[in-house]
Amino acid sequence: MEILEVAERRIGSLKKELRRDVSLDDAEEVLVKGFEKALNMKLVEDELTIFEKDLADRLCREKYTTDRWNFKGEEVTRERPDHSLKSSLP
Repeated sequence: MEILEVAERRIGSLKKELRRDVSLDDAEEVLVKGFEKALNMKLVEDELTIFEKDLADRLCREKYTTDRWNFKGEEVTRERPDHSLKSSLP
């Protein structure tokens, strides 16, 4: 079975589920409101810290661009010898 066929069966989309187009602005607004409600707090837009930028770069490079994560759905973990992150990759 082709990877695209598997992906179509396993991966959902807002357009498919809602049967209509959803703009990025609408999706962002709903996500923010949902997180605020679930966390019982007001989210405030701000710049990423250096730590957050470094973490995002590392996650992109070491996890989210790997075939293991994208095609097999397998968790990608890495030990951190400096213990700056207490757990494996989020």
